[in-house]
Amino acid sequence: VLDIGDKSEFYKLLDEASKGTSRGQKKFVDKYGRDLMEAVFGGQNFGDFYSTPEKCFDDKSIQKVIKDGSNFLEGSAGLGSLLFNILKTNPKARITAVEFNKKFASFLEENFDNKNINVIHGDFLKQDLQDNNFDVAVLNPPFSNGGDKQFYFDFLFKALSILASSRAGNFMKDMIFISPSISNKPTKIGDGILLENIVGKLSKKKFETIYEMVMGKKPSKFVKAY
Repeated sequence: VLDIGDKSEFYKLLDEASKGTSRGQKKFVDKYGRDLMEAVFGGQNFGDFYSTPEKCFDDKSIQKVIKDGSNFLEGSAGLGSLLFNILKTNPKARITAVEFNKKFASFLEENFDNKNINVIHGDFLKQDLQDNNFDVAVLNPPFSNGGDKQFYFDFLFKALSILASSRAGNFMKDMIFISPSISNKPTKIGDGILLENIVGKLSKKKFETIYEMVMGKKPSKFVKAY
């Protein structure tokens, strides 16, 4: 079992390490040992793994979405940064977390041993989750696909389709969508949707078209998240 101890400290150090600085990676290895890093990352360095920064959740409107939610969908769970932040804000949250990387999925199962957490090892785009009662989707697509706009369209469309088919009422459904940042200017859109560098990854017009087509309403507002 990969015991990480204090989750708050672990994800803070993981965020620093995944930024690619030698100082951040050294602090992580000094704290947890190279064995943990090799067990999770397969004997390599952090590669193109990027932890979701905790500051993405500083915005009060984002916190409200999480506090008011009950059944969450996480489409690319990684090592659990989003899970940790959801549970920190809403300890009673029920979360279905999908993760393609087998080692990452095993890590989540070991470190989020909670009856309300369901970890699925597999490709999010191939999951049959139409029969659900999700009221919030929190998504950070894999960074390794960061240059493929079609992948982001597919990922977003899949998540919205799952959310739209939920048995929860439309008025309750929210989404937080995070894409890899180039501009470092994350933006919250509409009903709890968080996008970084939306113009670079998804044109605003296309995003609004997809959102309205699936959800039956337009995103309502744009605010800077941090």
